[in-house]
Amino acid sequence: MKKSYTLRAEAHFESGEVDAQHRQLTKAMSDLRRRIDRYDDARAAEELEEFIQYLNSYFLYHTFTEEKLMFDNQYPGDAYFEHQREHKSIVLDLLKLMEGETPRNHLRITATAPKERARQLIDGFEQWLHRHIEDLDRKLLEFLRTKGA
Repeated sequence: MKKSYTLRAEAHFESGEVDAQHRQLTKAMSDLRRRIDRYDDARAAEELEEFIQYLNSYFLYHTFTEEKLMFDNQYPGDAYFEHQREHKSIVLDLLKLMEGETPRNHLRITATAPKERARQLIDGFEQWLHRHIEDLDRKLLEFLRTKGA
C-alpha cells in the first residue's frame, strides 16, 4: 500500500501561507521519522523513496510561493537572487537523491542502510530548513511587513 503525503489545510499564522507550508514540511518529516522506526529496511527504503518524491514536489511548490511573494512585492534584487539560489541548491540535492546519487550541497547522506539514510535526510533537511527560515525567510518577512503585505 502506497503512503500518500498530502497537503493539509492549516490555520495561517502571522506570515500566512509560507508559515503553513513550513509547518507542513516539518510535520511530514516528523511523520516519516515516527514511521521509519517501525519498518524493516525494505519497507523503510520504499517509504524513503516516496518521501523524497513528495518532499521534492512540495518543496518546489513552496519555493514558487516564496519567490512569487518576493517578485510581487518587488523584493530587492540581491536578496531575491540569494534566496532563489538557496532554494535551487536544496532542490538540486533532492533531485540527486531521487536519481540515486549523493547530494553535494546541503544534505550529507552517507549511510547505505535505508533507515539511516532516512534519518540523515530528515536531520539534514530540518537543519537546512531551520537555518533558511531563521535567516532568509526572516529577512523576507521583515521586508513584507514594511510593505504592509
